[in-house]
Amino acid sequence: MSPVQAKVLPLFPGLSQPYDPKESEGAPRDLMVKATTGTGKTLAFLVPAIEARLAAIEQHAKRAVENVGLVSDQRLTMTAARQFTIDEVGTLVIHPTRELATQIANEAQKLTMYHCSTFVRGG
Repeated sequence: MSPVQAKVLPLFPGLSQPYDPKESEGAPRDLMVKATTGTGKTLAFLVPAIEARLAAIEQHAKRAVENVGLVSDQRLTMTAARQFTIDEVGTLVIHPTRELATQIANEAQKLTMYHCSTFVRGG
């Protein structure tokens, strides 16, 4: 683990929790990390971002089922999760060059390869 990752990853699970304005105290919501190339910055911010997105999708789907008065409904859960991923932006990563944005998108795609509820676009 790189020094950058060693500083960022212990901030879990706070970084990966869906934002709740009622609970604004606690873990930081935004990070600014400056380090040289090859120090693990990309994974250090992608992992919490992806975890936060997956948690938000799960939370929304669970709430949708509860709102109709059910304990569980797999079909409704899947439908609500899919609609949430279409309607809501999860994470927007902005970088100064197209090349860097493409590299980061490629890393994000590798990390989300087995998560059907994520969509990564870069370049």
